[in-house]
Amino acid sequence: INILFYNYFLKKINKNIKINSKYRYFTIILSYIVLGIGFKMFVLPFCNNLSNQKCLLYSSLYGLIVYGIYNIINLFYIKNYKIKLALYDIIFNMCLGVFTTFIIKYFL
Repeated sequence: INILFYNYFLKKINKNIKINSKYRYFTIILSYIVLGIGFKMFVLPFCNNLSNQKCLLYSSLYGLIVYGIYNIINLFYIKNYKIKLALYDIIFNMCLGVFTTFIIKYFL
């Protein structure tokens, strides 16, 4: 997903920011491994005993917390990082968390 949206986000962020493409794929893979571990530890254990709606709510809440913190830090540190971009990223990743939960719960 990061690979697909890389160019879109790159256009929205200040052109003066240098992105180290040497480690780009490594950091993408590493970040998704860490997110997956957090997802397995903090979302999936609750899904076994809850209704489908509450399970999906927990997964979207996890996405809100993780990507909310990430985007708030970006808003603070990156000069031209837009609130609209931050909101799109948060909402997109909340939906991605719900979709991931749905796939895991019903197909794996």
